[in-house]
Amino acid sequence: MRSTDFMTREPDDMHAFRMDETLNHKLIDFYRHRKPMGFLGLASLLAARVFQGVRITLGDRETLQANGRDNLLVQATRMNAIHQDRPPNAVFHDTNYNIFSARASLADQQYYELSRGIGNLVSAVADFRLRI
Repeated sequence: MRSTDFMTREPDDMHAFRMDETLNHKLIDFYRHRKPMGFLGLASLLAARVFQGVRITLGDRETLQANGRDNLLVQATRMNAIHQDRPPNAVFHDTNYNIFSARASLADQQYYELSRGIGNLVSAVADFRLRI
């Protein structure tokens, strides 16, 4: 299932999203139980929608702007998220919410880079779980 399956556009604002209540409750439940959560690419906006002031990465600002995707930074800011510039394959950990995020976009990454980024995210979450 894709992250966009859990979000629908609200008719009065094409840039706002309404989130599926089930997913919303699941994410809050994960947070309450201090379980780590991992988000790739656009899915990081799901975390931004639920958790006020969450720090996420969608990649680095220059690459997003060069690919005409700087609207994602605007969306993250509108949802009160704080974007952290990170290079390809880098994982960012918001320690307040136990949220891990990484860039993932075929628009500006090769398949092997995308695969490496996914692997790095999974490893970061797994390593964190082993430490707690």
